Amino acid sequence: MEGRAIPVGSVFTDTLRTLYFYAAEAETIQHASAICREFGSLAITCAHASEPHFTTYYRFLYPDDARLQSVENAAYIESMRKRGGDLNMVRRVTLTMSFLSAEDRSAFLREVPRLGFTPGSTFEQEGSIHPACCTISGFTNLELGKLNRFTARAISAAAPLEGMLTDIDAEFVRRY
Repeated sequence: MEGRAIPVGSVFTDTLRTLYFYAAEAETIQHASAICREFGSLAITCAHASEPHFTTYYRFLYPDDARLQSVENAAYIESMRKRGGDLNMVRRVTLTMSFLSAEDRSAFLREVPRLGFTPGSTFEQEGSIHPACCTISGFTNLELGKLNRFTARAISAAAPLEGMLTDIDAEFVRRY
């Protein structure tokens, strides 16, 4: 194939395979479309569109922060399971959040009690793009769906302030 295209993603289901490429020249994609049409035995649809800002990639193929965190949550839960942790036990879960400015961090900390979190410490992370950090905590068990909803609440509150979740830590809560 002439020209140069970069594969950026794919979506596979039982009956459909969708591949996404980006190319600097429309002719490259048009050439790929012509190749697709040569496979007469397959039902193939090729299309192209101008996307100078990579809209499909960022909105569809690249996961948003909450979806990406769900992958991190699953790995965290698996590591706790391997160490013999009781995943059903309710625990204090502490999230570290990072912001561009101390003002944004303060605005976030004013909002989190309404979301069921307890504000914790604040600190500066020197040399970081998001240097204004804080911790918040709440209680949940380590079932994936519950942990995903827990972290998604914090991520959703931080996003309008250009904040991000940077760490998660969970401890056991003693039963009396």
